[in-house]
Amino acid sequence: MSLRSHRVRSVLAAAGITALAACAAAAPAHAAQLTQTYQCTYPLMGETGLTATFDAAIPDQSDPTSFAITANAEMQDPDAYEVLDLIGVSKISGLARVTSTVIAPNFTLPVQFWMTIPEVTMPAAPPLRFEGLTGKTPPLTFPQAGQVKITVDKLDLNVAAVRADGSPIVLPPVVPVDSDGNPDTFDVPCVLDPPGQYRTLPPFGVTPPRVTGLTGMATGWDAAELSWSTLVDDDDDAVTAYEIHQDGVKVQTVPGTSAAISDLAESTEYRFKVRAVYESGRFSEFSDEVLITTHPDEREPIEAPGEPYLRSINDITSTSVQLYWDPSADDRVAGYELRYDDETVDVGRVTSYKLDFGCGGAPGLVREIAIRAYDDAGQYSEYGPSITIEFPTDSDEPPTRVRGLTGTATGETSIDLSWEPSSDGECGGIAGYQVFQGAKKVAEVTDSSATITGLTKDTAYTFRVRAVDLPGLQYGEFSEEITVATPSDTTVTYGFDIAGVSVLKTLTRGTVPLSGRIDPELVLATGAFSGDLQLDRTRARLQVLGLIPVTADIAFAQSDQVRGTLTGGQLTAQARFKIRLPQLYLFGVLPLTPQDTCQTRSATVAQLSSPDGFDALRGGRLTGRYAISDLTGCGLLEPFLNPLTKGGGNTLDLALTPRAGAV
Repeated sequence: MSLRSHRVRSVLAAAGITALAACAAAAPAHAAQLTQTYQCTYPLMGETGLTATFDAAIPDQSDPTSFAITANAEMQDPDAYEVLDLIGVSKISGLARVTSTVIAPNFTLPVQFWMTIPEVTMPAAPPLRFEGLTGKTPPLTFPQAGQVKITVDKLDLNVAAVRADGSPIVLPPVVPVDSDGNPDTFDVPCVLDPPGQYRTLPPFGVTPPRVTGLTGMATGWDAAELSWSTLVDDDDDAVTAYEIHQDGVKVQTVPGTSAAISDLAESTEYRFKVRAVYESGRFSEFSDEVLITTHPDEREPIEAPGEPYLRSINDITSTSVQLYWDPSADDRVAGYELRYDDETVDVGRVTSYKLDFGCGGAPGLVREIAIRAYDDAGQYSEYGPSITIEFPTDSDEPPTRVRGLTGTATGETSIDLSWEPSSDGECGGIAGYQVFQGAKKVAEVTDSSATITGLTKDTAYTFRVRAVDLPGLQYGEFSEEITVATPSDTTVTYGFDIAGVSVLKTLTRGTVPLSGRIDPELVLATGAFSGDLQLDRTRARLQVLGLIPVTADIAFAQSDQVRGTLTGGQLTAQARFKIRLPQLYLFGVLPLTPQDTCQTRSATVAQLSSPDGFDALRGGRLTGRYAISDLTGCGLLEPFLNPLTKGGGNTLDLALTPRAGAV
C-alpha cells in the first residue's frame, strides 16, 4: 500500500511542478528553464525525492495584475503505470498549490495559488499524461516601476484517486490539518531538496499605471478646482474612482476626472495629487503634484452679533424650566445657544425655550443658565448675564407595592426569588428592593430578582419584598408573603445491564459489540445521575482503509463516573473512559501483538442522551458520539496505528435493562 501510494504521488507532484511553467504576459517575452529537485512526504511512506524541469515565458515589460497558468505533465517513473494498475486506480484528479515569493521594488510578497489537475483516465498502456492543468495567481500590484523576480519555494498537492466503480482510495493523512477537509482526498507536501538550490526565474520589468494630466486653479479665497486625464482600465480590473490628496492627506474620492475643493484658507499654497482606485481595491501610482495658491479674502469683515438678554423664567418644576429672552440686536442672528453646568443646547432662532432635564433632574439642585447668539458666518456673541435657578423638591409619594413574588428552590440550600418591578411617580425613582425572610432582612438588590443562599435542606421558608425610592427615605408596601421549601437529599440506587454497539468511522471502520453494566445513583430532588460504568472486553472485526481486514481485542477503562441528569424522562450524561488494544490480528489470523499497554493517550468523552425517553425503573436506550485520541504505549506499531484509529464521528447505541433486585 505505501509503495503504491508513493508512486501515485510522484506522478502528481511532477504535474504540479511543471504547472509553474506558464506565467502569461502581454508584452514581449523570452523563454526560461528551471530544474529543481524536491522531497515529497507520502502517507505511511515518508520522504521520497522528485526532480522537475519546467519552462516559462518571462515578460520583458508588462503591467500585470495576475498570471494565467497552464501546464502539461507526463509520468516520469517507468514503474508508475504498473503500480497504479496494481492498486486499481482508474482515474486521478486534484489540485496543486504552488508557494512562491515575488520580489519587487520596496516589497517582498509571499504568493500562493492553486492549479486544477483535470481528471485523467488510466490509458490502456503507458505513458500516462496529465494535460491542461490550469490556474491563476491572485492579483498582484506593483506600486513602483522596476525589476520583479519570482522564486519557486514549495509545492503541496491535494489528490483524489478512484477505482473503476468510482470509490475513493483513502490513505491516512501526513499533515495535521487537511487542506480541503475531504476524507476522500489526501495531501502531499513537497519541499526543495537541497533547500539552497537555484530557484529564481529571470527578472522582468513592470510599469504600474499612473494618473496623468493633473491641472488645477484657485476659484476663490477658499476654493479650487482640479481635473486630470482618464486612466484606462486593466483587462480584468476597472477603475471605479479617484482619490484626491491635499498636502499628503486624502480629502475626497470622486467617480469622475474632476473635483471641486472647498474649505481652504485665503492666500495659502496647497499641494494636490491624484491616484486611481480599481474595482479590486488596489491603487495606481500618484500623479505629479500640482501647486495651487488661493486668492486673498477681500470681503468686508462681519461683526459678531450682540449679546441676548435672558429676562424671565416660568413654570419651574423639579425637572424643567421655561425660559424667555430678548433677541440680539443684529438682523443676521441665525440662532441661540443655552449653557448650563457643562452642557450646551442649540435652540435655533426662537426667543423662548423649555429646558427639560427629564428624569435626570434632581430636586433641590441649583443650576446657572446663560445664553448667547450666533450668525450665519459661525460667529458667536458673548454670553449674556446668567441666572441661577434652584429646582423645587417634589412631595415624592412612596413606591408602589411589590406584586407577583414567586420563588423556586435551586438546590438543597438556595432559593431564587423574582417579582414585578415597582414604580415611584412618572420617572420611576426606584433605588432597589429589600428581601425579608420572616422578620429578618436577608438581601438588598437593585433588580427584581434575588438568590437566597445558606439555607437548610428539607426546610420551608417565608419571604416578602418591598421597594425603596431613589432618595432612600420611603418604602413601599410589602408584597404578599410566599413559602418555599428546600429539597431533601434522598437518593435511589439502580442497576442496569448494558448491551449495544459502537460504530467506528475513522480510517479503521466497523462495528464493535458492547456489553457491561452500570450502577447509577439518582438524587430525587435534583435529578442528578451518577454511577460506575463497566464495559466488558470485546472483539471486533474491522477494516483498515476499506481494504485490510483486522480483528481487534478491545478493552475499556473508566476514567471517571458517568454523570448527568434525569429530568422529565430525558436522560443526558457524559461518560469518560480510555480504550485499550491488547491484541490485533491482521487478516483475522496473523497476530500483530501491539502491547498490553497500548491505549488512547487522552480519555474518550462520550456525550449520551435518551432519544426515546428513559424510565428509571424500566431503563431505555442511550445514543451518543465520541472521538478517539492518539495512542500511546503501542511500541513499534504506534506510528502506523495512530493515523488509522484517531478521529471523531464514532457512535454509541446502548440498551440499558434493569437487573433483577437492583433497585
